[in-house]
Amino acid sequence: GQQQKILITVNHNIPTAIIYDNPVSRSFLSQMPLTVDMADFARTEKIFDPPQSLSTGSTTGGLKPIAGEVALYAPWGNIAVFYRGGGSFSDRLIPVGHIVDGDIEAFNIYGDLNGVRFELARNRKQYTP
Repeated sequence: GQQQKILITVNHNIPTAIIYDNPVSRSFLSQMPLTVDMADFARTEKIFDPPQSLSTGSTTGGLKPIAGEVALYAPWGNIAVFYRGGGSFSDRLIPVGHIVDGDIEAFNIYGDLNGVRFELARNRKQYTP
């Protein structure tokens, strides 16, 4: 399958992420566009609970978090965007995507981020493949 690009609007920044082709990612994409509030976790990631829980299907986990990774933390069912690396490998993190363009530092603020928007890039007029 092909990888889908999404835009993540964080305040005035709009990083682009590539979303992988797996059951969790497809479940996540099907809920877009989404506007969510993200909480800070461990000064490493911003997290939120998607409106509907994500279907893991047969997706296998396994990720060593690095800055820019988007992942599902299977036990809690939350989506995490890592703005810092350094964590250890976890088989409970399921890779969902990776920020490829734009400022990951937009997530690196103290505390919560409100009104973060996730949407398919192809829905934006200025997007050219």
